[in-house]
Amino acid sequence: MRTFPAVALCLSALLLGTSPATAATFTVDSTADDFFGACVAPGDCTLRSAITLANAAPGPDTIIVP
Repeated sequence: MRTFPAVALCLSALLLGTSPATAATFTVDSTADDFFGACVAPGDCTLRSAITLANAAPGPDTIIVP
């Protein structure tokens, strides 16, 4: 019986684990053309910041432009 490869594959998957992709949502709230950083404080999320951070984050991100 050849179950060793299947068991080894399952154990490898469990030991290595996978990190789920997390999606982020960035809401643009500044009309400045600058990169302020984290888009956490009100008034500091420029379109340039949102795009830069979305490109750096894993997973499918959303940018809201009011």
